[in-house]
Amino acid sequence: VTDRLERPLPYPVEVPASYLNAVQNGTRTESGAPGEEYWQNHAYYTLHAELDTQTDSLHGTSQVTYENNSPHSMAVIVVELAQNVHKAGLPKNEMVEITGGFDMKRITLNGEEIEETNMTARWTENASGYILHGTYLYIYPETPLKSGASMDFGFEWSFKIPQKGAAGKDSGRMGRSRGNLYYLAY
Repeated sequence: VTDRLERPLPYPVEVPASYLNAVQNGTRTESGAPGEEYWQNHAYYTLHAELDTQTDSLHGTSQVTYENNSPHSMAVIVVELAQNVHKAGLPKNEMVEITGGFDMKRITLNGEEIEETNMTARWTENASGYILHGTYLYIYPETPLKSGASMDFGFEWSFKIPQKGAAGKDSGRMGRSRGNLYYLAY
């Protein structure tokens, strides 16, 4: 009986530096399982959406409570807006249908509406608010989200549903056909 599994290795196994750092920092064990210092942030969503079949659009509101379980404060919270891949003027890796992307009508932080800012104001004046850049929404609260704390975000939005999915072809994750079949993801 052997206490070690022997198997042929076709080439030397190089252990990535990021894995070794994670083991050293205690966020991973040597087996790859979470370590004692592992943490994960959480987001809790309440979504309300309405499909408009006359305009092929989805309109909705979202309430999100975001918990910072990391050991660090967060000066920026990043939200992915995958639908913006369908916005005109954004760089794309392949052809996609242009439908306008997300139309963000309102964004709130802890119940208060926040305004769009720009990079210059953000860095020169430490302005709070949000910056919409490509498929990402960067939210800058007035004070950083402390470790162990949470923030509530509210979004009112709409977007025209592309006929074919985000990859510009029938991706199976989103689209519409025959005037009465809609499939939505993201």
